[in-house]
Amino acid sequence: MHATTATSWTLEPQGSATLTSFAGATIRHSSALVGRGQEIAEVAGQVRHSGLVHVTGTAGVGKSALALRIAQKLAPAFRGGYRAIDAARALDCEHLRALIAAAIRAQRPAHAAAEDHAGEFAGLLLLIDNCDRHAACIAGVARTLRRVRPDVHVLITGRMLDAPDGPSFAVPPLAFPPDAAMLDARTAMEFPAVRMFVQEAARHVPTFALSGENTRGAIAICRRVGGIPLAIKLAAAWLPHVAIATLADLVGPELLHRLLRTDPPRRDRRH
Repeated sequence: MHATTATSWTLEPQGSATLTSFAGATIRHSSALVGRGQEIAEVAGQVRHSGLVHVTGTAGVGKSALALRIAQKLAPAFRGGYRAIDAARALDCEHLRALIAAAIRAQRPAHAAAEDHAGEFAGLLLLIDNCDRHAACIAGVARTLRRVRPDVHVLITGRMLDAPDGPSFAVPPLAFPPDAAMLDARTAMEFPAVRMFVQEAARHVPTFALSGENTRGAIAICRRVGGIPLAIKLAAAWLPHVAIATLADLVGPELLHRLLRTDPPRRDRRH
């Protein structure tokens, strides 16, 4: 069993923890934010006007990336900046409370710790990511935190059913072209799912660009994975090994799940 101690929701610096390195916090920035400007603005507004916001959505839709970008965007508005923890690392609810307390006590890094730091809000913004494992207790933990530390604004991500008090925002899949759309490359690029696919494809195949020959395949892939950013990223990673037309015929949620656990083929193919 994990040993726990009484939780203290204090802001006093303790130990050598910092804004970017403290117990339980390993959230990494993701590039899966193509076409998310409206969502970022909407949730950021909710965080400003409500002390507790829940970001939800299906697996792979980009909840963590969106929430982290919002926390980074809003950090200057809080005198204490923002803190982030990965709730999936908590062994149980008491451990989660301890991680939250440690995050709140963490010092701001030297480059952002000016004593005269001015912010719209006196406290800080706390991002609690990946809360599904603790769905049964996260709502109560968040309510308690808000009651004893009203200066701490809380942004939560997860698919839990028992959402905490405050507004919820369901992150939608990226928009993709309609069924049987006959679009040219320029028109297809107006859809965020296609833009993300092209960006990810170029990371793996630097010469990749949307053209008359591969536009249909790119659209088909985005449609078959339902505009889910993680699925788009996984599909694009296979372009050095599988022709885009072949990938478009094969790709789908079940295949992507299998490919995630399989070494890619060694033989390169044309695109």
